[in-house]
Amino acid sequence: MPTRKQGAAMVALANEAAAKANGYNMGFLNPSLYDISHGVAGTSYANSFHDIVPVQGAVNNNDYVGSNGTYPDTSSYDLATGLGSFSALSLTQDLLKLSLGGSTRTTAVNTTWYFAEGYVGGNFQEFLTLENPDTHNAARVQVQYLFSGGTGPSFVHSVPPQSRSTINVNQELNSPYAGTGRSVSMIVTSLNGVGIVAERPMYFAFNGINSGTDVLGSTQLGQDFYFADVEAQRNYASFITILNPPGGKPANVTLSYLAGGTQIGTTTLVVPAGRRGTTTPAALGINQTSALHVHSDQPVVVERPTYFSTARSNISGPVTGAFSVVGTQAPGKDWLFAEGYTGTNFHEYLVLTNFDQGAPASVTVNLEYSNGATN
Repeated sequence: MPTRKQGAAMVALANEAAAKANGYNMGFLNPSLYDISHGVAGTSYANSFHDIVPVQGAVNNNDYVGSNGTYPDTSSYDLATGLGSFSALSLTQDLLKLSLGGSTRTTAVNTTWYFAEGYVGGNFQEFLTLENPDTHNAARVQVQYLFSGGTGPSFVHSVPPQSRSTINVNQELNSPYAGTGRSVSMIVTSLNGVGIVAERPMYFAFNGINSGTDVLGSTQLGQDFYFADVEAQRNYASFITILNPPGGKPANVTLSYLAGGTQIGTTTLVVPAGRRGTTTPAALGINQTSALHVHSDQPVVVERPTYFSTARSNISGPVTGAFSVVGTQAPGKDWLFAEGYTGTNFHEYLVLTNFDQGAPASVTVNLEYSNGATN
């Protein structure tokens, strides 16, 4: 059982981690702690807290949760919080989930950015673009590359104040566009603490699809990732890419595909520390549209690139292209989209998934037009 001084030190350390990641402070007067006890926004009481004084035969033992939201007046009650002792890492991650409301990318600048997807050579051209909005200080940025076979090289770049820098990833890894293809993930770190923004544009000719994608990196690792749309029907190819950073443990990753209210396939793979992992729904024989929940026993980042060549009824000829997205770390109740167009030769889709196994979701879609009208 930690002493009060040790507990205070743990809170201070968690405060620093939370403030660095998203400016979201914690403390035992924080009502969000009790949101975690109820599992709000995909948080987990079991991961974030553990009981200090076990009570034989009690459910969740002698704390706020085990006492059905009450505070029993006993000498063995768990600390002043009533929530037990805590894991600083898990608790910080859960507090960030609450503050982000299900989104993985609301921070304007950060010192660390993760990209699970990436490919060089094999008719793929990858770039990394960096913005340093700081008005006075240059950013000293390290790019660490991870391959499926192990940790790759790292390179350091300087990004001047108020400027953008572009890194040719193919060139940096000596992998020409028409050369042998290779999967790659990236961890981008500002070594001197100057906040930056990192994006990954890619251009390619893949199975007759001449297109490109552009993705903003993730600023935090997580153990759960959700995707509402995983296309695996004819003329679609989706991949699930996983980044497990160096210095940790192998990640045991479970992928559960859902459609029509049931689980249609599940698989587990191990991604060693410092490597990138890749799998596909096609590996399970899935040939339909599905949703996906990815759970890892270690903090990782998961992304889903998709390539397609298909036809649409009112558009002449095939429509080819690609799209890629980092998974959200928790389902949310509000989602905002600035872009949308439904005019001639455009098809727009909104894909919704309810990951709750017990309750239906009542969803309202509000459309806002450029003339101020709503629908």
